[in-house]
Amino acid sequence: MAFLTHAVQTVLTKITPISGMALSKDVITLVRRTARAPPACAAPAARRRRRPRSGRAAGPMPPPPPRAAQVREDHDRVRALYEQYKLPGTQTAQKRLLAWTIIREVSIHSAKEEEVLYPALRDALGDLTPDHLLAEHQQLKELLAQLDALDPTDVSALANFDGRLQEAMQARARAPRQRRCCCAAPGARGAGAAAPDSRRAAAPPRPQLLLHHMREEEEELLPRFAAAGQTSEHLMQLGRLWEASKLHAPSRPHPWAPNTPPLNIVANASVAPLDFLRDLVRFEAAPPL
Repeated sequence: MAFLTHAVQTVLTKITPISGMALSKDVITLVRRTARAPPACAAPAARRRRRPRSGRAAGPMPPPPPRAAQVREDHDRVRALYEQYKLPGTQTAQKRLLAWTIIREVSIHSAKEEEVLYPALRDALGDLTPDHLLAEHQQLKELLAQLDALDPTDVSALANFDGRLQEAMQARARAPRQRRCCCAAPGARGAGAAAPDSRRAAAPPRPQLLLHHMREEEEELLPRFAAAGQTSEHLMQLGRLWEASKLHAPSRPHPWAPNTPPLNIVANASVAPLDFLRDLVRFEAAPPL
C-alpha cells in the first residue's frame, strides 16, 4: 500500500504541472480509501455464473452492432442526459453531475468519430464532408472546456452551468472557411468570382451546434455512407475499431489536441490516463461506464 501511494504521488507530481490541477492529495486519498474497501470479486464463482435462458446453451458473444447503430446509441445517450438536465425538478448537484457526464460522453464520442468514423467517411464518399464536422468538433471542445474549467465549489460558477451547457448544445456553429478552387484560371475574377460570395451570404446559419451535428450525421452522412456500397465485413471491422478506440479515448475536452490520424491517436492515448485519474476524483471513484 505504501509503495502504491508513493508511485501514484510520483506520477501525479510529474503530470500536475501539465494539467494545471493540484490532484495529488485527492487521488492519494482516493487510492487509500479504495485499498481499504473489500474486493468486489469476493463472491463465489458459482454465484456469478448465470444460467442460459430457456435452457439454451451459452454461445459465443454476438458481434458488435452495425456502425450506424453504434453512433446513434451514443447520440441517444447524450440527448437523454440533456433532457434530464432540463427537467424543472433537477437539483443543482444533479445538474452538475449530469453536465460532467455530458462532457465525458461527448469527449469520448468525438474522439471515436475522429479516429474511426471520419476517416471512413472520407475514404467512402471521396469529398470534404468531414472538414466541417471537425470544425464543429473544435468549436464544441472549446465550449465544453470552458464548462469543464468551472470551479464546482464556487456558487457563482455553478449558476453559469445552465448557460454554458446550453451554449454548447444549441449554439450556432461557425461557418466553415471556404477554400479557393485551385482549378480556376489566375485571371478569372470579376463576375465569376462574385458567385461564391453571394451563395455564402444567402446560406442560412447552422443552428444548435451539438444537436444539429448529431442529427446531420444520423439523417445525412450515415445513409450516404451506407449507400456507398459498404460490405458487411467492412462494417463489422469498423464496429470493432469503434469499440476499441473507446479504450484510449480522452474523457475531457482538449481543444489543443490534433483531430486527424495518426497524431490524434497518439494525443488521445497520452491524455486518457490523466483524464481517468481526474474522473476518479470528480465522480468519487465511480465514473460512468
